[in-house]
Amino acid sequence: MPSKFGSFSSCFIAFAVLLSIISNVLAISDTLASTSISNVQPAIQDNGITVSEDDVGNLPMSYQSQYLAEPNQQSNELIQSALIGSESPNVSPSPIKVSVEPIVTEEDNETNTSAIENTPVESIAVAAVTVEQPPSPARPHPPLVTGCRTQGQIAVTYSEGPSDATAKIVHQLNDAGAHANFFINATWLYTQQYAMVAQNIYNGGHFIGMTYRVKNDDSASLSEDEIRKDIINDARIIETLIHVAPKYVRLHYTPKKDFKTEAILDDLGFILVGHNLDSKDYQKRAPIGPDSVAAVYSEAFHSQKDTYDAKGSFISIQYDIPDTGSSIGVPHVIDTINKEGYTMVRLDGCLNDPKPYKKSAESREYVADKYAFNTAGYSQGQKDIPEEVIEAAKAEAAKSKISKSHRSDGVIGSPLKAHILLIIGFSLALWL
Repeated sequence: MPSKFGSFSSCFIAFAVLLSIISNVLAISDTLASTSISNVQPAIQDNGITVSEDDVGNLPMSYQSQYLAEPNQQSNELIQSALIGSESPNVSPSPIKVSVEPIVTEEDNETNTSAIENTPVESIAVAAVTVEQPPSPARPHPPLVTGCRTQGQIAVTYSEGPSDATAKIVHQLNDAGAHANFFINATWLYTQQYAMVAQNIYNGGHFIGMTYRVKNDDSASLSEDEIRKDIINDARIIETLIHVAPKYVRLHYTPKKDFKTEAILDDLGFILVGHNLDSKDYQKRAPIGPDSVAAVYSEAFHSQKDTYDAKGSFISIQYDIPDTGSSIGVPHVIDTINKEGYTMVRLDGCLNDPKPYKKSAESREYVADKYAFNTAGYSQGQKDIPEEVIEAAKAEAAKSKISKSHRSDGVIGSPLKAHILLIIGFSLALWL
């Protein structure tokens, strides 16, 4: 009898310990999973501040503006449709080299190596572009907008929304009198609450672009006609909400560039938008300090100043989704932009584009709306962020951090504690 009891007790204890270990492994796995960003890959780009692959695991640094026209290949058509952004500081090494000759205007025959100010996008002077890269496809790659045309301007952009984080972002922007740019993913607009959020963004004077994602992230499995219809359908959904169709499009991140979809977007009259400042909000979730989005902006501004002794022009990218540093960082980002003397602008103001939308999803005709650049409704700039707002944001962030810490402790600690108590209880019961 004692030997049976001992055997049973030993087996039970071993089973309980094994169950405890498994439970804690699962709990830790869930906690780690909760820190990742769902369904969005960070858009890494070499023409922003220096990015290391160590920062983002194994993600390739492929989302960048390196696909320009080959020498003398339809240069007029490429350059006239959009501005190729200026270089930004700390360009990371790249196997593809791009050289751009100075732009020469016909009117005064003067050489100008910067973007020409106060000129509509449609009449940009042609730059001779040389690209050293593998053989190009049958048609040249569309240009990619990556910077503003006036020094000291920054177009802050949000991609992949609307989401549960959007309303808070917009509210904070409105409080600061600042206008941003939202590249909306039409997939979410089938949900009424997000459709209403999109309308509120537009009615608040913010700029609306489109994030487009190919079905299954695999354009090779689809015909050009299928992709074309899907793009138009997404643009039409946005059009039904704001009564103009998006003209500027950002592609959802994929590890490999999708030249097929880019060419189709170009054929349909859309203009592709990149960035030259990656906020890293998918990593930087603190409100202030080195692990904040504001710190990334500050680093980019200082690097530009140290390298060129002048202000730059930027198009930044942030993700309009929960579990990034975008929402919590809004007042601190605006405060940093103010302190460094930059002006927040809509994308149409960034590019001096008086017709920043399409008449319809199918149309190639560009139109203005009541908020467009050069209209009475256009607005740019931002107010100073009151100190009490900054302090309140810090306090809210600290409170949120403590709350998450408690939840994490509970998730990891409670199974272990429960199973230890279970083992002790059963052992005492068997002993008695």
